[in-house]
Amino acid sequence: LFFPLPSFVLASHFFWGLWSMVQAKISTIHFGYLDYAQSRFQAYFEHKAR
Repeated sequence: LFFPLPSFVLASHFFWGLWSMVQAKISTIHFGYLDYAQSRFQAYFEHKAR
């Protein structure tokens, strides 16, 4: 089953980007949260431009 969900794709990328930025500030786990946020926001803007 496949059908396009462009608004949900955008929402997913956007909110994971926000979550990553928050985690970069508060998390004690060593992870590239800001790099992850950047990649999610990049995907958000790429999908939005379609």
